[in-house]
Amino acid sequence: MKVFKVDESFQSKAKSILTIGNFDGIHRGHRHIINKCLEAAKELGTEKITAVTFEPHPVYLLKPEKAPKIITPLEMKVNLLEKAGVDELAVITDSTKLLNMPPEEFAKDFLAGRFNPAAIVEGCDFRFGYSRSGDIETLKKLGEVHGFKACCEELAELEFSVGRRRVSSSLIRDFLENGFVEDAASALWRPYRLIGEVVRGRGIGRQIGFPTANINPKIQIRPSDGVYAGFVQIGESREEVCRIDKQKLEPAVYSIGRARTFEDGNPTLTEAHLLRESKTLEKGLVGRWMAMDFIAKLREQRVFPDKDKLSEQISLDCRQAESILTEKKMSLYND
Repeated sequence: MKVFKVDESFQSKAKSILTIGNFDGIHRGHRHIINKCLEAAKELGTEKITAVTFEPHPVYLLKPEKAPKIITPLEMKVNLLEKAGVDELAVITDSTKLLNMPPEEFAKDFLAGRFNPAAIVEGCDFRFGYSRSGDIETLKKLGEVHGFKACCEELAELEFSVGRRRVSSSLIRDFLENGFVEDAASALWRPYRLIGEVVRGRGIGRQIGFPTANINPKIQIRPSDGVYAGFVQIGESREEVCRIDKQKLEPAVYSIGRARTFEDGNPTLTEAHLLRESKTLEKGLVGRWMAMDFIAKLREQRVFPDKDKLSEQISLDCRQAESILTEKKMSLYND
């Protein structure tokens, strides 16, 4: 897939089917929109599907203190969009000017003038232009003037543990922040993947017989404190672990939270204990990259009276995780 930044000189001559959004998560709703782009391409005889995204999120530019933590880094977004059928990804790195354009100017100068779309496919809640004053009906009317078709698609609704909800990036963030990783996986159509470089820990896990690999994620959402079952993927670079490779998945137990059994005041740790020996571990993990896929939450964090009780509980966690992961290894990976 072709990936490029949109600057002042950019102008596409070839007709394409266009869709615009943050695409954080590339969840089921996004996939529905992309599938409709593919249908529109066949209907209109257009081969190219172009997605336009923002990096960073526009809220980061307007109100950085309110900017959401992301679900998928750009490198992973690229990979998932390509698998979904997108031919090129246009990345807008400074959206300030676009956000301040009146809808008419946005449609004429940016959409029609830069991208030359045959059609634009969006969710029915799509907003654009200054103060989000343009909606899908505005886009349809402007499309008639500037030579493109505008299509509105209702986003998917699914049944979750909290009831029926429309799939959205904000819903997935809420699931993760509350530890509902199975609901998040249903909405994403794959397990949530948290990525970071492996850093040196304090060695306490190794002392009690359960060595861990630690990461310090900075831009992604970290699920709420707790103990989880999941699969890790180890790689030599961030880009490598942004690409899901089922052959490299290793079962693991995760701990997210403060290690309060030994002392108070510790920072929040994100740790993975791999459940079996593998060649992955032979040359060590510190300095390499690790992706943590979250499959199920096992329990909340709690303080234990001593390290022996903690060790007993971790043994139980490992057995429970083995059972869950053996059953679910491939069923949740639809990519």
